[in-house]
Amino acid sequence: EWKDVYWDSECGYRYARGVAADYGGDLDQPVTIVGHSLGATIALSLGLNTTVFGPESDRTSDICPGETPRPDVVVPLSGCHYEYEGQEFVFDPQARDFTYDESELVLVVGTEDDVCEVWQSEDAATDLRDDGFDTSLVLVDGGNHFTVIFHDVVDDEWLTLPGDPAGTAVVQTILDAIDAAGA
Repeated sequence: EWKDVYWDSECGYRYARGVAADYGGDLDQPVTIVGHSLGATIALSLGLNTTVFGPESDRTSDICPGETPRPDVVVPLSGCHYEYEGQEFVFDPQARDFTYDESELVLVVGTEDDVCEVWQSEDAATDLRDDGFDTSLVLVDGGNHFTVIFHDVVDDEWLTLPGDPAGTAVVQTILDAIDAAGA
């Protein structure tokens, strides 16, 4: 069930934060959540829905124990926020109980994305801004749905593209957001 994806992701997030220091992680540095495609929607929900996933949520603590702060940086990549293959979704930050908690919020999409078209990230950024979120939108010139994560599909074959300009631009965007959150 779709809801399980969100709970599994939240439990994974809480676990990762809980053991980060054991593996050299420095939680004094900005904690970042990045999601691609459906993961973009999950990243937004985990990062901004404090009613369901926040540190004091009764609903979450029953499933994933512990009080865990929300991430400092939220970066949804190439999200299908309104529509995918003819199936329409409602993207409404207020209805999803999104709350602004000073997270650095940067939506990213390739200008050539034909899976989750550019308008979806543009409209989501506008809706988030209209609801009071300080939201940035980064358009990656020439990037498609897959090159923003160093991959592409060519002749039905999944290719890894290390060093691809679109993927490199996305990495720099994420690093810039982390720097901004740490400033």
